[in-house]
Amino acid sequence: MESKLKKIAPAVGAFSVFIYIYPEKLYTIFWFCGGVWFTILLQLAVYYLFLLKEPREKLEEPKTDRKINLRKDSAERIEMRREQHDATPRRSLKRRETMVPCLCKGSEFNSLASGSDSTITELVQYMKDLVQIEKAYGQALSKIGEISFLTKVISKQNKSQLFGNLKVTLNQIGINHTDEAKYLSDSLIEHLLVVEKEMKSKHKELAQKLKNFYGNVEAAANDLQKVQTKLTETQNAQQKAQNEYKDIKNIGFEVIAKREMKLKLISSELSTLQHTLQQMKDKLNEEIYKYLPKAKEVFEEFKVLRHQKASQYISCVKSWINSLESCMSNNLQVWHKNNDESMYTEGDEILDIDEEVKANESSLNWNKRQRSLEMKEEKFGIKDIKDIWAKAVNRITAVNQQEIEDLDKKAKEVKNYFEDITAFIKNLISAERNYASELNLIIEAWHNLDELGIGDEWRSTAKDFEFVTEAIERHSEEVEGVREELNNFEVYLSDFYELLDKAKGTPELLQKVKEKLSELIILKDRLDETCKAKLTIALGNKLKECHKFLSSLHHMDDAEDIEVFGQFSDKAKNHREQCPYFIQEIVPESGSENTTVTRIQTGSAESSVWLNELLSTYISEWIDAPRFQKWICRRLKKVYNKDRPEIISEINVRNVELGGQSPIVSEFTPLSKDSELDFYYEFDLVFEGQVIINIDFQVLLGPAKIPIYVRIILHSFNGRVMLFYTPSDKGMSWYSLTAKPDLRITLEPVLGKANKVELKKFPQLIAFLMKGVDKKLEKFIFPNTRSIKIPKGKKPIFRL
Repeated sequence: MESKLKKIAPAVGAFSVFIYIYPEKLYTIFWFCGGVWFTILLQLAVYYLFLLKEPREKLEEPKTDRKINLRKDSAERIEMRREQHDATPRRSLKRRETMVPCLCKGSEFNSLASGSDSTITELVQYMKDLVQIEKAYGQALSKIGEISFLTKVISKQNKSQLFGNLKVTLNQIGINHTDEAKYLSDSLIEHLLVVEKEMKSKHKELAQKLKNFYGNVEAAANDLQKVQTKLTETQNAQQKAQNEYKDIKNIGFEVIAKREMKLKLISSELSTLQHTLQQMKDKLNEEIYKYLPKAKEVFEEFKVLRHQKASQYISCVKSWINSLESCMSNNLQVWHKNNDESMYTEGDEILDIDEEVKANESSLNWNKRQRSLEMKEEKFGIKDIKDIWAKAVNRITAVNQQEIEDLDKKAKEVKNYFEDITAFIKNLISAERNYASELNLIIEAWHNLDELGIGDEWRSTAKDFEFVTEAIERHSEEVEGVREELNNFEVYLSDFYELLDKAKGTPELLQKVKEKLSELIILKDRLDETCKAKLTIALGNKLKECHKFLSSLHHMDDAEDIEVFGQFSDKAKNHREQCPYFIQEIVPESGSENTTVTRIQTGSAESSVWLNELLSTYISEWIDAPRFQKWICRRLKKVYNKDRPEIISEINVRNVELGGQSPIVSEFTPLSKDSELDFYYEFDLVFEGQVIINIDFQVLLGPAKIPIYVRIILHSFNGRVMLFYTPSDKGMSWYSLTAKPDLRITLEPVLGKANKVELKKFPQLIAFLMKGVDKKLEKFIFPNTRSIKIPKGKKPIFRL
């Protein structure tokens, strides 16, 4: 000890002398020692922060949950809850309220953002097609009713022509339709082309305006993305530096200090980036807050534009209907002018040939019995009779070939008449049927009018327009009936030519040929009168019915309040670009996916008796309604004919039998909603009974066609439905299925039909029919929704 003190004593003495001589250096020594100790403590803090703190937090969190769970459940229950917890992502309450659709999900916003809309373009094309249909129909009628100059000269000489004024009437009707097509082309279509150009320009202008307003939001979002990317890279660099620091073993103090300093710099940069990220988020929220009223303002302008388009659409449809009505009115006037309606009756029939011959026997003196009576009255003797007979035989023998040729020439005139009337009726039937079918195709092609707010009015117009096309089709069927009645005349004409061929070699038959030719001429005249009467009456009935139905088409007059529904909502699940809520911060739990949507119940199940009774009332109303039958059959026909196999023809849905059973609603539960005015519920929908869909089609096996009649029977349905109603100024009302429902469907062949086959021989056909309903139901499963249109009130909604 004394030796150690002796060694230290000189050093202490020297240090004391140094302090005595240089007392100002004492503060420098203290500062140096303090700096060394501060550096050591800082390194210890960094080591604790990056190597100890984060693992401890990860270990401490499940301990608390485990203690709580152990108090509540057994070990098996704990494991099950862990699995459920890992499978279900967590979201904030705001993110869970995702049932209200946003305006940006509608077709209107898509049209606005893209700067293009095909509504007026499609309307122009429809009108062009209608012009072509009217023009073709008018030209066909004009050609049918055309009378050549030679025919006019002959008719003046003979004081007759084919069907008299009927051809003149058809020719003038054809001219009227041609004039209507010219009017539609010169005025209506030209106006629509100007409107189309103007609408396209306004669309592009609004789209550019919205894009300019969205520019600041997009720039802020891009800046935020850059900072987020940089933050991620910095976090990865920090993790790498931490791993390098862990691997320190036999390394000098200088290397350790460098790595610690690197961690400090990364931590400082990370803190700066996190602060910048928050600033970017605030800036983005600020830009969105500024952009929202601008987007609403642009959309209000778009509503005005859509209102103008709908008004133009309504005006165009009304102009077309009025033009067609005016054309039919002119046609009816032409018909009254050229025809005396009192001359024709509905009961006119084409007489039987034998009856026609009997009716004209007295004038021609054909009947042998009549000739024998005349001879008896004149008291001819047997000798006189022989002389007369000899003279007749000599007369027949003396007939030369020139007389037979004259008879053949007259017969050809009758034959040409028959060919003319047959061609006339055939062309008329073709023109009428083509006109009706093409009109139906155009009417069915019109779609997307719901987006303009005039879907119901157009469907009512199209429904009533079917009466017009049905009247045209009935006219063609009546003309077809006239052609069928000419078959007897064709048979009689064939018999005459057969007799004429025999008379060329047997002069004794020449008198019989003359008599037969006289009968043909009489029958031709009668045919001319009766056919003209029937065709004239049929044409008049068609014109009257078409004019009557067209004059009652005023559904478009009711489409006055046209408005685009919807609003921007931050509660929607997904958003499109340029929507004010397109950028959202969603932080799910680590390892989970943002696919599950949670519905929040805000109350216990309520009574659903009132809804069951309401459904029962609707079912009883629909069960025998023809209009409902036609509607549901048309919808199902589209479903089944979509993607149908090539081995079967078009599927026809004949009818749907509801059976009278009503579905049962239970577990009527309210869900969370944003407003007291919203109606937002979820309930179970169960059906037990029979809904039968009767269909028929043909299986195409090469040249063979096998008819099949099938009943698709729905025995049960069990699913859960979401129903959301809200005032029209707040958004769109809708309904949806929460998941795929449980269905039980069977197929049964209809007994008693010809060419029955076993369905089990066609497995592809069975699979196609069974999946028809499933494909339709997939469009009803959330997040897919089906909109419900609520009639808009005339007064604003007040919150009391």
